[in-house]
Amino acid sequence: MKRTIEIEYEIKDSVEAFKEIGKNYRSDINYFYSRYSGIKNINRIDFREIRDKDLKKIEHLKLKTNYLQRCLNTSLGNIKAMWSNTLRLIKSNINANNNLSEEEKHFLYIVIKSRAFVDYVVNTNKTFEDLMENKYFSKWKKENKDFKIEEKKLRQYLRRQIRKMKPSISNTKKEDYFKIDKTLYKFKDNKLYISNPVKKRQRFELISKNTKQYQTEATVKIENNKVRIGFPIDVKQKTLKNNEVNSIGIDKGFIDLITTSNNKIYGHRYCDEIKGHIDKYLLTQKERGRYWSLYYKYKIINPKKAERIKKNNLGYIKFNKNKKLTKETKRKFINESINRFIKEERPTEIIVEDLSWEKKSKKKRYKLGFDLSTWDKGYLQERLEFKAYENNIKITTVNPAYTSQICSCCGKLGERVGKTFKCNSCNQVLDADYNAAINIKKRKENTSITTYMKPKKVLEILKL
Repeated sequence: MKRTIEIEYEIKDSVEAFKEIGKNYRSDINYFYSRYSGIKNINRIDFREIRDKDLKKIEHLKLKTNYLQRCLNTSLGNIKAMWSNTLRLIKSNINANNNLSEEEKHFLYIVIKSRAFVDYVVNTNKTFEDLMENKYFSKWKKENKDFKIEEKKLRQYLRRQIRKMKPSISNTKKEDYFKIDKTLYKFKDNKLYISNPVKKRQRFELISKNTKQYQTEATVKIENNKVRIGFPIDVKQKTLKNNEVNSIGIDKGFIDLITTSNNKIYGHRYCDEIKGHIDKYLLTQKERGRYWSLYYKYKIINPKKAERIKKNNLGYIKFNKNKKLTKETKRKFINESINRFIKEERPTEIIVEDLSWEKKSKKKRYKLGFDLSTWDKGYLQERLEFKAYENNIKITTVNPAYTSQICSCCGKLGERVGKTFKCNSCNQVLDADYNAAINIKKRKENTSITTYMKPKKVLEILKL
C-alpha cells in the first residue's frame, strides 16, 4: 500500500503554458473515457495494445509522448475499477436471484470472474460450447454432466444486469491536474524541472523549500501560480510486539464515527463538528442557484446584465476555497479519531460491515446531502483500511443485515429509536451503535451468513 507525500512548488515562469497541460489532459482523458468505457470494449482495456495500435490513428489528441501515455494509463485504470465494481454488484444480484438454479449461478460466477468471458457471453452470439473448453469450466462440467444450459436466458440476464448496474464515467471538468512519471521530471537541489510537452528539450522550472527527491509517478495539482505535487511512496508495516489476538467489531456512523464492541466511542458527535461547514455550503449553493436563475433570465433580454451577474456572483475562487476548508476539517477529525482508536484499543483484527451500495439509485433531489455523506463514509473506510495496513491489522467485512435491529443479548428483534436500542424480549436498553458493534463482531462467527447474502435469507437463518 502507498501513501502520498505532497510538496508545494512555485512556478518560476510560463504559468499559462504550464496550465495548458492540465486543459489538454482533461480533453484527452475525457475522450478515452467515452471511447473505451463501453461494454463493446470490456475485453480491450489493454494499455499496450491501445498504445501501439490506436494512438497512432487518433489525430485530434492534444498531449504527446509520455504525457499522453500517462493520461491513457490513468483512464484505463479507472475504467477497469468501474468494471470490477460492476461485476461485484452483479455477483451479489446473481446470488439473490431465485429464478436461477444453483448450476446456473455457479456458471455465471465463473463467467464474471473474467472480462474475456463476459465479452464472449454479452458481445457475441456464439454457443457456450467453445467457452466451456476453457480450463476454468472443467470442474463445473464434471459436476454438472447432465445439466443443459439455457444459453439465451443467461445471455439476456447478464446483458440486463450490465445495463442496470454499470455506472457511466462522467467527463471530468477539472483542468488543474495531470499525472507525470519519472521520465518527465528531474530534481536539482530545491528545484524540480518538468518536461514541456510542446517544445522539445525545454522544461518548466518549479521552486520549493523542500529538498526531498522522489522517483515515482506523481500527480500535479495547479493552484494559481503554485503547484502541489503528490509523490506516492510505499508504507512500511509496523511489526506486532506480541501475539495476542484482539478482535474488535465497530459500527461506523455519522453522529459518532466509530463505536466499538468494547463500548468506546471515537469521533464523538462528528455531525456537530461539521454542521456549521455543511450549513454554510448549503446556503451558498442556494444563493448561487438564485443567481444562476437570474443569469439565465437576463441572458436573452439583457446579455450585459447577465454577464455582470455571472462575473460578480458566480465565481469559483471563494466557493472552492470554502469547499476545500470543509473537507480539510473533516479529514483532520476522521484521521484523529482513527489514530486514537488504534492507539487505545490496539486491535489485531477490525470487523466491519460491508456497506457498499449503488449511488445512482438515489433520487436526484437528495443528491447534495447524499454526496456529502458518501464522501464521509468513503473517506472513513479508506483511512481505516490504510491505518489498518500500516499497523498490520486485519480487516474483516461481514454481512450488515439486521445488525442494528437484533438484540446483542438474546438475539431477538428489538426496536431502535435514534441512539437507543430497546429489546422487548429481554428488556435490555443499550446504545444503538454499541449494540450493533457487538452484533457485527458476532456475525463473523456465524459462517452460514455470507457477505453478499440478501436480508431475506439472513432472516431465515437467524430464525427471527
